[in-house]
Amino acid sequence: MLYPKTEKRVAMYRTLLEQRRFLPLPVPMAWQTAQSEERNETTRGTWKTIASFPFSFGTPHQDTWLRTTVTLPDQDGLYLSIPLGTDALCMIDGQPWCNVNPFHTIINVEKWKGSTIQVTLCAWDGYRFPGFHPVRGEKVLTTLDTMQKDYPILLGKPELMKKLPASYELFYDISALADTYLSQPEESLLRQQGMSRLHDALMTIHLGETDPDVWEQEAFLALQETKQLLSAKNGTIAPTVWAIGGAHIDHAWLWPKSETIRKATRTISGMTSLMEEYPEFVFLSTQPAQMEQVFSAYPSLYQRVKAAFDRGQWEPNGVGLIESDNILATGEGLIRNLLLGRQATERMFPGYRGDTYFLPDSFGYNGNLPQILNGCGVTYFVTSKLSWNDTNRFPYDTFLWKGIDGTVIKAHMIPGGYNGRNTPTEIISLWGNVRTKENQTSLCHTVGEGDGGGGTRRDDIELLRRLGDLQGCPKGAWSTLSAALKDVFARSRNLPVYQGELYFELHRGTYTSQARMKQGYRRTTTLLHNAEYLLAEAWARQTISPKDREACRAILHDLWKETAINQFHDILPGSSVTAVYQETNAFYEKAGEQLGDIITRLATPGELLRNLCPFPSQGIAPYATGTSKSAFSPDGLSLPWGSIRFATDGTITSLVFHGRELVEGNGAWNTLLLGEDFPMDWDAWDVDKDSMERLSPVSVPMEPVLVRKGKIGKASFLTQKIRIHTECARIDFQTTVDWHEAHQMLKADFPIALSAENALFDIPFGFVTRSTAENNSIQAAQFEEPAQKFVMVQDTDLSVALMSDSQYGYRAKDGHLAISLLRSPKAPDPTADMGEHTFTYAVMVTDGGLEDVMANAEALNNPPIAVESPQKPLIIPSSGLVVETVKIAEDGDGIIFRVREPYGRPISGSLSFDPSLDPSTLHETNMLEEPEGDGSLSFHPFQVKTFRIRLSR
Repeated sequence: MLYPKTEKRVAMYRTLLEQRRFLPLPVPMAWQTAQSEERNETTRGTWKTIASFPFSFGTPHQDTWLRTTVTLPDQDGLYLSIPLGTDALCMIDGQPWCNVNPFHTIINVEKWKGSTIQVTLCAWDGYRFPGFHPVRGEKVLTTLDTMQKDYPILLGKPELMKKLPASYELFYDISALADTYLSQPEESLLRQQGMSRLHDALMTIHLGETDPDVWEQEAFLALQETKQLLSAKNGTIAPTVWAIGGAHIDHAWLWPKSETIRKATRTISGMTSLMEEYPEFVFLSTQPAQMEQVFSAYPSLYQRVKAAFDRGQWEPNGVGLIESDNILATGEGLIRNLLLGRQATERMFPGYRGDTYFLPDSFGYNGNLPQILNGCGVTYFVTSKLSWNDTNRFPYDTFLWKGIDGTVIKAHMIPGGYNGRNTPTEIISLWGNVRTKENQTSLCHTVGEGDGGGGTRRDDIELLRRLGDLQGCPKGAWSTLSAALKDVFARSRNLPVYQGELYFELHRGTYTSQARMKQGYRRTTTLLHNAEYLLAEAWARQTISPKDREACRAILHDLWKETAINQFHDILPGSSVTAVYQETNAFYEKAGEQLGDIITRLATPGELLRNLCPFPSQGIAPYATGTSKSAFSPDGLSLPWGSIRFATDGTITSLVFHGRELVEGNGAWNTLLLGEDFPMDWDAWDVDKDSMERLSPVSVPMEPVLVRKGKIGKASFLTQKIRIHTECARIDFQTTVDWHEAHQMLKADFPIALSAENALFDIPFGFVTRSTAENNSIQAAQFEEPAQKFVMVQDTDLSVALMSDSQYGYRAKDGHLAISLLRSPKAPDPTADMGEHTFTYAVMVTDGGLEDVMANAEALNNPPIAVESPQKPLIIPSSGLVVETVKIAEDGDGIIFRVREPYGRPISGSLSFDPSLDPSTLHETNMLEEPEGDGSLSFHPFQVKTFRIRLSR
């Protein structure tokens, strides 16, 4: 029978060995401190001596500097212990060496033994912020996992220590063995035998012994037994959990981008130091935008990383410039993120080519992403976020993801999140939770502090040295992500296929939060599209000098790069702090001015109109010049397509289109709904169904000339101009809201007298259908649904669409179309969406189907511009195809353009070209502008093809 207190006795030894694995050395260290404003490398005032420890400090938006000079004895196994309650960069003799935070407190300084070194810490004091959740209150942000209620931050007593090899080894042996045994069933042979033998081995150590030499001798004896226990291996059939060193770093979230670069510097330096100490450790770095800036600031750190890369320990995979949002970002924006990311990686690590789109923390994945990834040379897609679903567990862990165009990409879900540990308990649990064990025998596990950075802990490296093939725990080893995924898919069989979008059943409020910023993104990407087309045209037709052309290209490149960075999955979704949006909104304002100047320079304003859309607009062909056929009814009467009737509050109580009534009898179109929006968790991120079902109509009086004005909520005011098109049944609602609510949501609702089982939602380069019913838990979970520019329902005769120039949150259920206009969360940004907003949404009825809806949605977002001289399009596709981006090639050799099939139908087409382009040079490329494909103009549904053509001269 097992001794009843075996497990408690083993735990006692484990705790004591953790304390005694290092021996403090009596080496004097006089520490000093100084302050500076955060991210200001110049300290202010004089350095002051720290009189005693623990040392208390901390002032919001400040850095605290700490330094000492220490002479190290000429001994092996030297470490500094610095117990610090915040994030800090540790510099030795002025060069970044590693990171220090509550989880990285031990610094290996053996390489300087026998020398005198200066140790300097730049510690971030953080700041107070309102937290993530509606009711949990203010926190002090320093490190994410140790957020405290208030200041001060503490620095414990730093010590120089010498590693005691036997005690050090024994501590990690016990940790690996005990956690493995305790994860087994209580009556299992492995648990009973293992804990009994571990207990007996540790009883050779006298707990009261204080002589380090005697303690080490006793620990050495115990090691003989623990090494025997560690030699027990798995059987023939055993899973493998590949450890991937990681530190997902939010490029902006609870801090601005400039603080992110410091987080990246701390993390990269710390992980590089661990790689130099542990040759088996491999680290994954996924965001070139961060690496570029860190290496530019610290060339010596780049040299250390490059050496690790050459040794095979540093993996710059992940492909994208940053870890992007994939629901709100445009198709071209997603391509540019991948293109720019590959370019940056090639500059830093020549010859390396990543194969994985690594997105552990993005809030959903659009149904056309597989095609975009394949077009950018990506083999694997990795996430973990779908494990957060609030209603339905995602059905697969490893699968083939099939996009709306039929492209298939290999997809893998990291179970249990991305901030993993290498404890046996966690590894065993990860494998136990894999749903598809009949299909796969291995998985990937990212190990390290993420979100705010930090990276892999020393403990996790030591543990994996013991867990590689220990009986009772899955096999494991450090691996690059690329090699691990190759193994996962090579050893998988009969993989399931998941088709369409990966809808994320959480964080649905991110379709609406920070509306001003979302509008800035939408307008900037539209202007970039226009400017690139006009620049390519000016170059082809020789109406711009080479000097001006290159100056414009440089501006466009820089604007695209910052716009791609602003697609980061906490910036574009609206889940960051105030400072992030002050910076981002300022960028979009400046970008609008720069792009406006370029467009004006390339297209002199005049009396004609130029349509720069891929679709017809106001009677003008794509990319052509003409005069507008658009007209508006001043009073809503005498409409050639039917009739419309308004209530006194400006809602539409009847809309008859060629004899058919489209307004449902139990409601009115454009009913404004307002009410409490108080999510249970994740304030800026979430909207909850029970809150949304309590929204109620708010009346805003209409003046005689199609204008609504009035107070809404407690302190907000709305003005809405209603413009009724005469050439088509489209009504625009040009809306200004001075918004000053707290935890409220504003929506516009349209009850449609049209029966449709599904609704079409615009996504990058295509659309997806979602059910209008709630027959099962998957459909019910989609109570708030994302779309790019429109949502549409249709029957055999008519289509009704709701479209917007800046909103992304919709609902198409139970005979209603609705659009979310504004939210007002208070965490993490208490000022979110306060102030004035001006935007337009529209409703449209048509018998022209999807083609008409797409053209009008594009025209709403990109109306024709006034120009002086007529121009013909550079490229004209045959009917059923559209030309998207037209730009000068990245290498300057010709023009790149994309052609796509937008309606979900297979088609063969043709192209005609302006005389300035040479058709004989036409060839197909991938989305990275590399030669690829057969050049065919046969398209399957939703297919996007990229081509290069050179000029005629």
